[in-house]
Amino acid sequence: MSDKSAENDGMIPGALLGPEADKRLEQMISHASAVICDNAQPLADLPKSLARIAPEAPALEVTLALASAANAIQSVLGTGGDSGRRAQGVWRQAAMVAVEVHYLTVTGLAEPRAADLLRHWAQDGDGPDQP
Repeated sequence: MSDKSAENDGMIPGALLGPEADKRLEQMISHASAVICDNAQPLADLPKSLARIAPEAPALEVTLALASAANAIQSVLGTGGDSGRRAQGVWRQAAMVAVEVHYLTVTGLAEPRAADLLRHWAQDGDGPDQP
């Protein structure tokens, strides 16, 4: 493992992505964390809102942001309580987004972007698994 990899907790690539991607990912994780911790905000549209924040991002960054936020919340607050349970639902969303990215790839889209996910969800009439 390189020194740069050892500096991370294993969830957020940090400086490995480059400054622009790091800033974008940080914004997405911050937004997802805030939604997870606010019981008044529904989780159902969280993947879509992340894709709207950064439509140019590789589609798997939506998965990374969801998983990173869920991991951070559960690391700090545990798995119990409202935020911990909401984070568990976000883990499920991250898995479903990853499946949908794979679907887009095997159906011919070589490097799907977050905007491609938004189009796919609009055509399907829904989005990732709802917690």
